[in-house]
Order: sequence, then structure tokens, then C-alpha cells
Amino acid sequence: MRKTQYSKIVLIVMIALMVPVLLYTTFQFIQRSEEEELIRSIYDRQLESLLFSVNQYCWDIAQTMASELSSILAAYGHRKFDWSVTLPIERFLQKHSPVTGVFITGVTPDTVLVWRSMPPGQNAYDRRRDLRKIRSMIGPIRAGMDKSARRAALEGYVKPLIAPWPGSPDDPVSLLLFPVSLDDSSRKQTGFLGLFIGDRQFIREVVVRKFAEMDAGSLLFAVRRQDTGSLIVSPPDARNVVFEKQESLWILPHLDLLVTLKGKTLEQMSVIRTRRNLFFLVLVNFILIAGFYYLLRNISKEMALAQMKTDFVANVSHELRTPLSVIHMYAETLDMGRVRTEARRKQYYQTIVNETTRLSRLINNILDFSKIEMRKKEFRKVRTRLHPTAVSVLDMYKFHLRQMNVELTQDLDPGAPEVEADPDAVSQALVNLIDNAIKFSPNDKRIHVSLKREDDAIHLSVRDRGIGIPEAEHDKVFEKFYRSGSSLVHTTQGSGLGLSLVRHVMDIHGGRILLKSRPGEGSTFTMVFPIASQGR
Repeated sequence: MRKTQYSKIVLIVMIALMVPVLLYTTFQFIQRSEEEELIRSIYDRQLESLLFSVNQYCWDIAQTMASELSSILAAYGHRKFDWSVTLPIERFLQKHSPVTGVFITGVTPDTVLVWRSMPPGQNAYDRRRDLRKIRSMIGPIRAGMDKSARRAALEGYVKPLIAPWPGSPDDPVSLLLFPVSLDDSSRKQTGFLGLFIGDRQFIREVVVRKFAEMDAGSLLFAVRRQDTGSLIVSPPDARNVVFEKQESLWILPHLDLLVTLKGKTLEQMSVIRTRRNLFFLVLVNFILIAGFYYLLRNISKEMALAQMKTDFVANVSHELRTPLSVIHMYAETLDMGRVRTEARRKQYYQTIVNETTRLSRLINNILDFSKIEMRKKEFRKVRTRLHPTAVSVLDMYKFHLRQMNVELTQDLDPGAPEVEADPDAVSQALVNLIDNAIKFSPNDKRIHVSLKREDDAIHLSVRDRGIGIPEAEHDKVFEKFYRSGSSLVHTTQGSGLGLSLVRHVMDIHGGRILLKSRPGEGSTFTMVFPIASQGR
């Protein structure tokens, strides 16, 4: 019945505590990858949105510059250009520092070409050579433009065509060609505006500025050339930075925009987050399992203790009933005058005395145990020799041992030094050890009691040749109500308090109780008392 109740308690506790947490842990493991994928998706969209904003801003800047240049063109209409007309263009160049030069072609047979300074990489500037390059680039483009592209240009939709401009590799320049509508009174035609953009200057003044406006200090960005892989703009110690997102710059497609979180990448943060969550989940499960184990352990101990107390009541009841029955039977026989001889009557009287002593000893054990449990047991320790105490106990046992056919031998050193002890408590402990030796020696009934000095302690030992105790139970036999698993132990009367009282007595005296025993070879219990100091 108790096992069934215990199983029910274990099942209820397991369902109530462990199952929800274990299910949550399993759910976290399953959902972990999905959550990380969702976080990565959101993060990628944010980075894409940031790069899109930078690209859109750069595109708008280029469109704004083309519109301004187109306005200059519209202001002069179809008349022939001369060098006096280039003044507005020079003002335009002063306003937009990333633009190193402009040209306008298509309105007249001439092409207007204005540089901020001498083109990079050309020590001797040849304007005609540059014009030939421009015409050679525009010719195929003009021939390849389809009707839709021409219509878009004539309707004012400006979309640049990007081409590298031969120059110095240390200061690269890109050419942006804008097909535009050239409208005069007689006809409509398509012309071209050209912007020479210095890559490094454009990146520093446009891209970097936009990133600086958008960044709150949590991002790192760089700009990289696709052909060489070199970084035009980069954060400090860029070789140790892993950029998580890249996209071509729309207005200068031979350049890549790179961006990442400052400090740790998303992958690193995901790993850290996963490890942290797993750590806390494992910790919670460990604490829960430890608490569950502790709870079950306490429940097991309480149930075992309850069973021991039940057994204790049954054993004590039987232990009390036996001497009382013997005393009652012998006293009634004497009272009825059925014992004829004096020797027989003396034997009956002695048996009554022995059973009364046995009954008193059992009651004293129970009372002492109760006082110990309530912390009311008092001990009166004095300087004394253990030899007289041991002799007194053995003399008291002699008749009882003869009746039970127990052979008692002793080796008591009368010169053993003094100890600080309570003689009554030591006597009670020794009596309990002798009682145990008698009970658990069913066949070889030989008991040896010794008292001797070893090193700085006095050893009082009781050795029997009984059933012995397995090594796994050497500590348990000193627990209250504990009885060994041997079948002989369970059929032997006893309260299960004797050895517990012995250990408590030794604790009070600052000593210890030692046990040497093997099944089938008997047991030796040794009470070790410290020798009293000589200064007192």
C-alpha cells in the first residue's frame, strides 16, 4: 500500500514539475533555428534598407547635378557655344566638388568640354584627344539607343549611362552620360550631358556623409573596388571585420557598399544568444531535477522513517510483552506454591530479576532516546577509569550469559589511563553492544570484551563471531530504527535504537565508534575515548 502511495506521489510531482519544463525546453530547441532565421531575415532587411537609402541618396545627387547641368543647357538654347558661355559651367563645378569635369554635346557641331583642372594622369593636356574619346564613346551609344530610350529622353526621363574614363588608377574617374532632350523651335533631338565623377571624392562627400547621418554608432561600413578588391573607405583594422551585407553602388556600379554591425556579427550574436539560452535552460533543468531528486529523497526517507517507527512500535511491544509474560508466569507459579525446592525457587527469582533488568534496560533506552531527540538528555562527565565500569557491566551479565550458553572472555587493562566520561552512559553503551553481540550470534556464541590503550586513546571493544554486517551497511546500522536486511535480523527482537544511542554517547564524549565486520565472520564494535588531559 505504501509503495503504491509513494508511486502516486512521484508520478504527480513529475507531471506537475518536470513535464512542463521539459516540454518547454524541447520547444525551445525546436524553435531555436526558426527564431534565428526570423531574426536574420529582419536584420538582412534592415541592412538592405540602409544600403537602399544610401544608393537612393547617391542616385538623387547625380540626378540633381544632371538637372542643373541640363538647366544650363536649356538657358542657352541652340545657339553656338563660345568660351564666354562656359562661366555657368565653371560655377557648377565649384558647387559640386565630386565633379571633375563636364561636357555637353548634340546642340551644335561643337562639343563643350570643361575640366576643373588638368585631367588626372595627363601631363600634357590634349583637348582634341579627349573630344575624340567622348565622340567615340557616344557614337555607339547613340546608334544603339532604341525608340523607347529616345522617347524617354525626349520626355525628360534622365537615366545615366556609366562608363569608366581612362585615367590614373590612383585617382579613378567615372563618366556619367545622361541622354537628354534638346528642343529648339524647329525640331527635337537627343543630346548628351556628361559628368566626370572622381570616385574617391564622391565617396567621401556623398556616401560617407549619408552613412554618418544614418548611423547611430552601431554600424561599420566600407566601399570596395570590384576589380582590385581594394577598400576606398574602410573602418580601422578592416582586415578583422567580417562584413555581413554588400551591394553595388547604383551610380558607380564598379564599387561595392559593405556594412556590418559594430563589434559582433549577427552570426556571433546568434551563437552567443543560443549558448546563453541553452545554458539557462540546462541550469533550470538541473535545478529542477536536483530539487526533484531532493524531494523524492526526503519523501523516501520520511516514508522509510515512518515504516521504521511502525516496526519500532511493533518490536518494542513484542520486546515488552516477552519479559512481562515471563515475569508474570514465574511470579504466578511461585505464588501458587508449585515450586517445591529452594534451589528451584531461587532460579525462578533470579529469572524474574533478569527479566526485570532486561525490561528496565529497554525502557531506559527508549526514555534516553526520547530525551536525546528532545535535546534534554544530560550527561555528567567526570575523570574516571573505564576498567571498573566495564567489570561492573560484565559481572551483571555473567548469570544471564551462563543461562544462554554464551562464552565470555575479557582482556581488561586495569592500568588504562583516565578519561572524562559519564560512567552510567558508558555502561549503557557497553550493555547495548553486548546485547547486540548476544542477539546476532545464533551459532558461535563467543564474545570477547577488551579494554586497552592505543596511542592517545582508550579502546573499549566488543567482538562477536555472529552473522556479521555487510560493508555497505556499516554506517546505516548507527541510524535510528535501522535494521539490517538479513533475515535473522528481522526475526530477532529489538528496538533498533541501541547502536544509535551508542554513537550519540560517543559524540558527547568527543570520541568515535568504529566497526569492523564481514558477513559470516562476526563484528567488532570499538568505542574510542580520548585520554583526559594531565593539566586538570
